[in-house]
Amino acid sequence: MNKDKTIAFRVTDREYESIKRKSKDFGFNSVSLYARKKMLTDKDEYLSNVSKIRELYNHLAQLEMEFETIKNEAGLSEYDILGYEREFANIEEDLKNVK
Repeated sequence: MNKDKTIAFRVTDREYESIKRKSKDFGFNSVSLYARKKMLTDKDEYLSNVSKIRELYNHLAQLEMEFETIKNEAGLSEYDILGYEREFANIEEDLKNVK
């Protein structure tokens, strides 16, 4: 395949060292090859969905805070919660056996 097009972009020394290190860590012979593979294989959907991902993360954080509030109001410890989690882990199977 004839590669006759060049893409150039500027990075700081710190960014270059980070890219160079990642390139080496993943076993690429050159930064160019690493950058090319990275750009062609990354999913662009992530970039277009950043705001949705942030919303989901914020919602998850809110749910976590609500869970902590419920846990504290009920006077439950982490140990209690883990115990309940273990007890209910197989509840679907247990319900099938009851039927």
